[in-house]
Amino acid sequence: MNNILQRLSSVFGLIALLTCTFLATSAIAGSQSPRESGGRLVGFFESVVTVTNCNGVVLKTLLTYQQFNQGGTLTSIDNQPLRTPGIGTWRYNGGGSYSAPTEFFTFNTDGTPAGETKLIRTLQLAPDGNSYTGPATVEVYDVNGNLIVTLCGTEVGTRVVD
Repeated sequence: MNNILQRLSSVFGLIALLTCTFLATSAIAGSQSPRESGGRLVGFFESVVTVTNCNGVVLKTLLTYQQFNQGGTLTSIDNQPLRTPGIGTWRYNGGGSYSAPTEFFTFNTDGTPAGETKLIRTLQLAPDGNSYTGPATVEVYDVNGNLIVTLCGTEVGTRVVD
């Protein structure tokens, strides 16, 4: 049990370190105006993600929270067990379109590492900037970095306004 707790502690420590690194990079890279860098996406969104087998069969629907930071980093959490929060980057593609790849580690029910999941997303921000939609590719890898399965998804996000 102590070994599992040590592993989980190490993983969460690594996530904290990577998040700090992303935030520092974000502060340094913030020299462009928000409009030039597509900064309309910056903010906190709640989204619903529907994952399918790429043939229309829904495998799961989950609720996520997405924090898009100035400078191009993001943090993501969802209501699924046995995985870490996701970290990633976002980039403005023009025309209200953004790419937002995100990665997180996964675990088996006994707490041992299972691998990682990579989300490759394209988000289309609504003209008012308060919602987005987009497709996603979900790549699931084992602990040795071998691709296990590729799934499809769609995401619908709504800005959380104070």
